[in-house]
Amino acid sequence: MRRLLSIVRLTLANAIRMKVAVVIIVFLAIVIPSLPFILQTDDTQKGHVQITLTYGIGMVFFLLAIMTIFIGAASISNEKTGQLQLLDTKPVTRWQIILGKWLGIMALNIVLIIFLGGIIYGLTRFIGRASAGTNKEQTEIRNSVFTARVSVKPLPPEGIKDKVNREFETRKKEDRIPENWKVEDEEGNFRAYKEIEYKQHLAELELKRHDIVPPGTERLWKFEGINIDRENMDGVIYLRFKAGTTGARSDKMLIGRWLFGGTYDPGEGREPIEKWGTLDVMETIHSPHEIEVPSFVVKPDGTIEIIFLNLTASDDGRSGLNVVFDPVEGIELLYERTGFLSNYIRYFLLVLTMLGFLAMLSVASSSFMSFPVAALLAFTILLNAYGLGTFREFVESTNPAEIETTGQRVGKGAAKIVYFVVSHIIPDFGRYSMLSNLNSGRYIDWRLVVHGAVVLVVLFGGIIYAGGCLIFYREELG
Repeated sequence: MRRLLSIVRLTLANAIRMKVAVVIIVFLAIVIPSLPFILQTDDTQKGHVQITLTYGIGMVFFLLAIMTIFIGAASISNEKTGQLQLLDTKPVTRWQIILGKWLGIMALNIVLIIFLGGIIYGLTRFIGRASAGTNKEQTEIRNSVFTARVSVKPLPPEGIKDKVNREFETRKKEDRIPENWKVEDEEGNFRAYKEIEYKQHLAELELKRHDIVPPGTERLWKFEGINIDRENMDGVIYLRFKAGTTGARSDKMLIGRWLFGGTYDPGEGREPIEKWGTLDVMETIHSPHEIEVPSFVVKPDGTIEIIFLNLTASDDGRSGLNVVFDPVEGIELLYERTGFLSNYIRYFLLVLTMLGFLAMLSVASSSFMSFPVAALLAFTILLNAYGLGTFREFVESTNPAEIETTGQRVGKGAAKIVYFVVSHIIPDFGRYSMLSNLNSGRYIDWRLVVHGAVVLVVLFGGIIYAGGCLIFYREELG
């Protein structure tokens, strides 16, 4: 243990002497506190806080990643003809050298994250309290930024699977399935249908039809898995929705009535009664809106049914307009799980797991590569780790309106093989980059933090560490 601590201290001393590290640390220490005064916002309290969070945290991670790679890539390669030869004469093993270098870099990252993260947290809380804003703006920023809310999506409509199966059989019988959903053999002859993919396409169309509410009609959504505090009768949940209309209204408003149903918990000592709340709403079209509802409308089993009645009419009032809920952000329930600070800490723990992977990669690479090569390798893997999410979306995307040629199908098939191979060699950083969740008050699950630590540090980092030790043991210093 004493030997490891000695290497950690040496690594910290060498890192602080590096000009790149000094420049990055000084730059962050000066720029981060200045962000609220130099960034242009949309002149709203919420926008001011969110842009400070986005640019501040993004800058911290980007520059710390650069610093980690440079320090790690230089940690062994630049010391092979100097300090490392002296260490090699001591009772210190090669695996201790690599581990000690990694621990030293991570210790520096932890100190900087605590310092810089504390500054950003203090700035955002100060802006949220000090900026001028109405009561509505104060409530909005509290509910959409300074919180950690869990999102619950509605259950699929009942019977959708049977509808999709019937629709598929009907279209198959009437030969109405488009050519791009057919499978051809090597000679170009029809062989079968892409049944699973096409049924998924039909299910998406059915869900879109379900999110269209004709005038004078109502639509029911069911939610389950709502884990709220049943003892807090003053608690609230939030219905968030985004919708538009099929016609035009000069005031850009939709008019409707929401019904929220639930029962009291019998364990509270009360008779189980049904509680219905009615809210008349007039909201701006195509903008997200939230309705605050008492949490006791949620049933003891964590379920709730919500009904929307469409009362939207045209400008002249003679005809009704369809209300169309957005297919992505249409409707969801949100309830508070933890506070902003704990969510903030979980985010930076995820940042540490990504920095831990980069530190191990650069240190292990520097044990058998020169500084420029090790740094280039680490930067290349960093860029690819962030691009894996986009690559995955490409290989999984389907366009029903496009008939793929043979060359396109072969190209996408080859891309799937490449993605399968690359995703097992390089971790997907996009999966652990939860800045959008933090910025919008969405809960970051502890399970994701643990998953990131296991996958990035233990699994990928462990394999790289073992490979680096194996090569370093065989290398002569001198």
